[in-house]
Amino acid sequence: MMMKQTLLLCALATTSVSAFAPVVVPTTSSSSSLHLFGKAKAGPTASKLADDALAIYDATYTRAGEGNTFYDAPDATLKTSFNILAKIYGEDETLDMVKIQPGILAYKSSNFEPSFDAWGEIYGVEETKGMVMRNPNLLSISPAKAATSDGLTMQMSYVVSVTRPLGKFGLVGLLALVATPAIEGATGLELPFHALRTHSGM
Repeated sequence: MMMKQTLLLCALATTSVSAFAPVVVPTTSSSSSLHLFGKAKAGPTASKLADDALAIYDATYTRAGEGNTFYDAPDATLKTSFNILAKIYGEDETLDMVKIQPGILAYKSSNFEPSFDAWGEIYGVEETKGMVMRNPNLLSISPAKAATSDGLTMQMSYVVSVTRPLGKFGLVGLLALVATPAIEGATGLELPFHALRTHSGM
């Protein structure tokens, strides 16, 4: 009888201890298009700055929301683009990019994350953020094209940023100045930019 009671008490004690033991849940790993962030992919959350971005967009483009032109996109599409970009680059940073180039909201939003990942593998996460913020038009590039980027893409982002205050002809003029020696050497002609280059020491 004593033996049976002892066995019963041992069984009850074991059951009580097991009740407080942590439950082990098997985990599985999965790849993510935002693996560079070290977290699982999640859908974009609605940003409070999306409306501000739309106001900037509408001040630049005329749209009816019927898709008649490339920039004639409905609010939902534009807000989705903003929210995805805000998740990658940050809300304030994305709004700054919209101020530079409002049209980025009409770009193919499904390209934003995979293109970012492709650049991140080449340049690094923070460097990629800086590059795209300097030249938001890079957001129009497909992931396949982004994967073939080289040092020139990064360098040109600085050039675009520096020449932006000069207007849309600033970059064209700078490239013309740089290219003048090659053009003159190939054609034997002295271009109008030659005197400017000589005076500037370029």
